Amino acid sequence: MAWPKGRARSRKVLGARICPAFAHHLAISASLVVLCACMVFRDSGAAIAQPAAQDAQSWERLPDGRVSIEIKGVRVAMPTDDQDASNIIIWERSFVRGFDLRQVIDHPDEVRQFFSKEPLVYIHIPNVVANRFYQAPSGSLFLGHFDPAAYESFGFSILIGETAQDDCRARMEEARMYRERLMKDTSAADRNGWAEFVTSRNPGRWIYIKRQIPLIAPPDLDSITCTELGDCSAWVCLQHDHSFSYQFQRSRFQISAWPNVVQRAADVLNYVLPDENVGGTGR
Repeated sequence: MAWPKGRARSRKVLGARICPAFAHHLAISASLVVLCACMVFRDSGAAIAQPAAQDAQSWERLPDGRVSIEIKGVRVAMPTDDQDASNIIIWERSFVRGFDLRQVIDHPDEVRQFFSKEPLVYIHIPNVVANRFYQAPSGSLFLGHFDPAAYESFGFSILIGETAQDDCRARMEEARMYRERLMKDTSAADRNGWAEFVTSRNPGRWIYIKRQIPLIAPPDLDSITCTELGDCSAWVCLQHDHSFSYQFQRSRFQISAWPNVVQRAADVLNYVLPDENVGGTGR
């Protein structure tokens, strides 16, 4: 089951594309999330904040033209082109109020107040350029930097603040438990270097643990879980009370391609969180 696709320029579809992150964060079915998101975004004006006037204090600019947005002591580097800026959404804890990246760039003073007041900030980064229903300009790049086709079906999430590491800690503990089991029991099914474990049969859920300890940091970037709907994801805890996750569709990336999937996720982590120094290709 692929992520919901449609007219990516509409706010309704923006909400629908956030659904995989809802599903992992709230642990409810994807179908219910789609329904809820579509209901929420039926009145988009109520969901996305509408800042008033242009603020004076702008964000820091990096040498490559990206903006450096500081959220609770964490630097997040983001593109400034209209294509990405209108599709990246930054939410508060309840997903009721949020800003798209264009509003964040244009109204830094108001958004800084939002960041300081909210205990948890959630950033959703979809790859709408690779959506075949989205008419992207020729030569468009994901995040203004990456080949969009290489990231088809990908989505990324960053959580910053209180409880930002709840999900990643639970995932890391689960991975640690199965990694210990793998050391004692070598009979686990081998899937191209990953050991497969069934964590739930109804609904179906699997976790894949690398047989060899990876050199990449953080290590759980390649501890991947998949559902019977074909949604796969991984979470990692980072410093300063924040976490990073990526999601992709197993129908698009079979397990033989997962080494590339993990590497691409590391590249995006490096690109949007430049202070983390995670191993990546740099592309």
